[in-house]
Amino acid sequence: MGKILTPEMMQKRIKTNNKILKYFILPIAILFIIIFIIPETPKPVIQEKKVNIDSIVALIKADKLFEIKDVYYNDKDSSINIAFTNKGNVLKDKDYSTVYFNQTYRLNDYSLIDGVTLYAYKKGKTLKNGDYKEYLMSDSKRNGRFVYRFREEFCLGDRECTALTSHLKRQLNDPDSYSSEHITVEYAGNNRVRVTNTYRAKNGFGALTLSECQCDFDMAGNGYNFKFN
Repeated sequence: MGKILTPEMMQKRIKTNNKILKYFILPIAILFIIIFIIPETPKPVIQEKKVNIDSIVALIKADKLFEIKDVYYNDKDSSINIAFTNKGNVLKDKDYSTVYFNQTYRLNDYSLIDGVTLYAYKKGKTLKNGDYKEYLMSDSKRNGRFVYRFREEFCLGDRECTALTSHLKRQLNDPDSYSSEHITVEYAGNNRVRVTNTYRAKNGFGALTLSECQCDFDMAGNGYNFKFN
């Protein structure tokens, strides 16, 4: 026959059972729910497109629009360099574009390729040996980000560059007559951008004229090589 519990003993046992439930069974149950029931937050999967540089070079060499003479991947700056002519061996305005090569061969999709530089082919010169000193056109994702940061900091859309305006006004006969028409910003090398500004201002005779100036800037907004065009 089992032991008869007094009301005091019953209360004590109930308290003991509550403590066991609160401090032992319940935490284990919560831990079980966290581990086995609540799904783990999925980690973002970063997918990077792989590329075989040799295959890209081979595709560009067989391009249908241009006569490709030399293609070289420079691993020092991660650039694809192309020396070419058009089919008639004569380069004409707008016959070439980095946009064409980037889009046709999806060069911007690959982290191993920073950009593309185009050269007019010269007999006897090679890209690998660095014989070409002047390029027709160059486009770099890294340089593009540099230009973008400068524009965000110092430019009002395509209308005005505040870093250039303050410098330009000091050169004008009538600074109050200044009105910016348009600016272009391009990478100029050596961590600088080149800003070209088309603007209106009164000349020494009081006539309102359309003029153009140009200046290079670093990321701090310091100007170099200012000139009127």
